[in-house]
Amino acid sequence: FQSDHQSNALYSALSVLPRRHLPAEFASFLSAYIKNDYRLSVTHLNSYLRCPFCFLHKTILRIPLPKDKSASFGTAIHQTLAFLYHSLSQNNAPPPLDEILARFKNDLASQRLPPEVFEETLPLGSQMLSGYYHHYLDRFSSKVIVDHDFSSENIHLGDIPITGKIDKIEIVNHRSARVVDFKTGNPD
Repeated sequence: FQSDHQSNALYSALSVLPRRHLPAEFASFLSAYIKNDYRLSVTHLNSYLRCPFCFLHKTILRIPLPKDKSASFGTAIHQTLAFLYHSLSQNNAPPPLDEILARFKNDLASQRLPPEVFEETLPLGSQMLSGYYHHYLDRFSSKVIVDHDFSSENIHLGDIPITGKIDKIEIVNHRSARVVDFKTGNPD
């Protein structure tokens, strides 16, 4: 089932109604921005596929939106996992679980959630991270690269520059690696 938001975006994208004409200045701005400054990422592509209108406002025009509870929670989990893997790669051992949970509490607090949302999400995140830690404890490898930004590597899809970050790259051996994207919700 699609949400109403997805249905509306799909209807809008497939609508047979005539397209509105953009003011010349705005069309010129968009054309110049896309040609000279825009960098495509997987996040941008998924955003566009969900809702082209939202993509325009959030990504191109950069109209700030408040983070919702899920996005703030995901950011805190991501920051904590990045801390875990940075520590692991530097020390050849994972940090103790209590250090990871303390880090999560601080990362969640930095999201400036309302107190009731913080109190609701702290135990959930702590439970998720504890389960993750115990599940992977015997399989943690210090051969990882975390938050690898490949925007400077000049990768293109046709004329469109591709940019972004890879959450985690696990070096399997000298010829292969495993790419991991941290997700707390439903993956795209």
